Amino acid sequence: MKKFKLMLPLLLLAFLSRGQQINWRNDLSWTEIKATALKEHKFIFLDVYATWCGPCIRMDNEVYKNPAVVKAVNGNFIAAKVQIDSTQKDDDQVKKWRTDAATINKSFKIDVLPSFLFFSPEGKLVFRESAFHNKADFSKILTEAQRDPIARYQESVEKLKYGKLSYAAMPDMIAMAVSMKDKVTPFQIGKAYKEGYLDHQKDLEAFTPEEWKTLLHYGYKQIKPTDRYFQYASMHRQQIRKLLSGDDIATVIIGIVIRKQMIYSKLQDSAGKALPGLQPDWDEMTKKIVQQYPPNAFPMVNAGLNVMDARIDYLSETQDWDELCKQIWNKMEKYGVSSFGIASFNFPCATFVMHCKDSILLKHVIDSARSTVIQWILNENLKGADKANFHLYWSNDFGNLAGLLYKSGRKDEAVKWIEWELKLLDADLRKGHENDPAYRIESSRDYDFAYKPKEELLRRMKKGDPIDDTWQPEWFF
Repeated sequence: MKKFKLMLPLLLLAFLSRGQQINWRNDLSWTEIKATALKEHKFIFLDVYATWCGPCIRMDNEVYKNPAVVKAVNGNFIAAKVQIDSTQKDDDQVKKWRTDAATINKSFKIDVLPSFLFFSPEGKLVFRESAFHNKADFSKILTEAQRDPIARYQESVEKLKYGKLSYAAMPDMIAMAVSMKDKVTPFQIGKAYKEGYLDHQKDLEAFTPEEWKTLLHYGYKQIKPTDRYFQYASMHRQQIRKLLSGDDIATVIIGIVIRKQMIYSKLQDSAGKALPGLQPDWDEMTKKIVQQYPPNAFPMVNAGLNVMDARIDYLSETQDWDELCKQIWNKMEKYGVSSFGIASFNFPCATFVMHCKDSILLKHVIDSARSTVIQWILNENLKGADKANFHLYWSNDFGNLAGLLYKSGRKDEAVKWIEWELKLLDADLRKGHENDPAYRIESSRDYDFAYKPKEELLRRMKKGDPIDDTWQPEWFF
């Protein structure tokens, strides 16, 4: 009995210590962790480390055992440890995580250990930190990771303005800017990322998918025909396409660079604005592109398509709406809807809604838009308004079709498409909250830019308001 009394405090201490541990969910895969976070509506915290890393060991011994830290992590996050090295002492959970660990290491460019990655319940990276932090500072990091992403984004914009935004944070900030419909900041970041970071990397073969995407989508305005990016993309288009999972953005950028070099310089002033009243010789421009970029040496360069794109850009900037609508339809007929790109189909549809006066052309475009939507419905097997695989991205097609139908006088059809879209958007914004009757979609950060504009569009359509300058093209996207 005496021995038991002496051991009791030790047993109690051991029990309490065991209770003050972070619940690392390495029994789940990375995919399962994201699914669990969405279901429980919790943020995700990944502690990326290596067994040889001294600061990582200090985090385990000095910070992760702190009661306040344990409480904060267990209460607000689905947490997992991601070991990026391998040893003979690795247990089964570490071994099962090796593929996921390698993917995370490469995707998020881990260059400092430990690295702390924080994701929203929807699985989007929202915050990251690195290096050792004492328990007080790490508690602040945990709070910061859950802070309103809009406020954090605004702070990042200020850092970018004064050259204080880290290059590692730039791709994530671009994604945030795009989600907020910020059309300017992504290209400012792309320019800074290219000139400050990518231009100093020697081996293009070592570029990650994230680096190519950032360069080609948002840094392309700085690419010239004489630089290494253009030459590499021309010679390795298929390799880049495979790296980007089928995205043929390299061909698109090659076209943009060529148009900038051989066409836009003749149509724009020094500030890059279209010169009105010109009568460009489009056929002659096509011939010159073929001469400088012969098809046998540059099979990815379609001279006719490049000139047609430049022509459409010029007509849009000079607001020659009748001719613009004709040329948009000519492109659809000759090269197909896919030649506009998935998201870029917004532009021709919005142009027809706002400016087309030719009822025959309008009918042709309606048929194309309807085919696009129906094909997507068939591909996704979308059978009901609560179908889980609907995503905000696809609402573009619904809005495009509804706008075109309304323009042609088919109000009731247009209203039905928008009403269906709103039901689908409502279901998408409620993901992770399906069992919470008190949840309001207005609290979602996507509500203002995705749902609210469509409500206004539906209101105007039901009233039968005429399409005029007060209508916003973005309502149809």
